[in-house]
Amino acid sequence: MEVKMGDNNRSVKFSLEVDRKFEKVSGRLGRNKRTLFIQMVDYFYHTKKDPHDLNDEALKTSIIKGNQHLTGFIKTQEQSLLIPIKQDAERMVSSQRRILE
Repeated sequence: MEVKMGDNNRSVKFSLEVDRKFEKVSGRLGRNKRTLFIQMVDYFYHTKKDPHDLNDEALKTSIIKGNQHLTGFIKTQEQSLLIPIKQDAERMVSSQRRILE
């Protein structure tokens, strides 16, 4: 994303402590504060995430749904494939034992 310097500028006021944190984050990410701020706004706008929700409940819910879907898939495979294969293998072993006897 490219930031144009001639845009209609607006200001946001925040404490010195917040500015120090913001400076550290922007330095760590290798962006100036203005670019980082614009990217943060875009991120929250597009993802519809609430920055107040530090635990990201939406992500947790998504992961839980995915796990439930996978568990259901595995149970279906177990019923339709694994159990019949195990039963066939047991019958084959039993039949081989009878042949050998």
